[in-house]
Amino acid sequence: MILPFRTASSSVSKSWDSFLNSIYFPLNTHFHQHFATVFIPLTILIHLVFLPVLIHSVPYTEIDWSTYMQQVSKFKQGIHTYSQLYGDTGPLVYPAGFVYIFSLLHSLTNHGQNIIIAQYIFVFVYIAHLTLILFIYHCISIEIRSN
Repeated sequence: MILPFRTASSSVSKSWDSFLNSIYFPLNTHFHQHFATVFIPLTILIHLVFLPVLIHSVPYTEIDWSTYMQQVSKFKQGIHTYSQLYGDTGPLVYPAGFVYIFSLLHSLTNHGQNIIIAQYIFVFVYIAHLTLILFIYHCISIEIRSN
């Protein structure tokens, strides 16, 4: 069945747009008024509570952490040739920045043995990223409302 084509000037289209705006605009205005004061802190708080619970209640699943730590150990021993940097799951395929970041994690986690510390470091990075993104959304919403 082929549906008739509606143009933007049709009365049905205009009434539909009017209906959507009557619902959306008050919700949108209300949302933006409380975005910074309620939504942003509440979102961050929920993540700050939920992520530690998740870390302590879900068993750690080994994916590549031990391989990364093996590769970083070799790098810290002075091996800087990519073909010689490998672990249980294969050779190093990431750029040098990865090696430097995971070298820091290697040092902070007792040579990669204290995975809980690594998980909390990743939680911190995630929360910082989430906060930055929500702040950017807030700034954009202020800019949009002021226009």
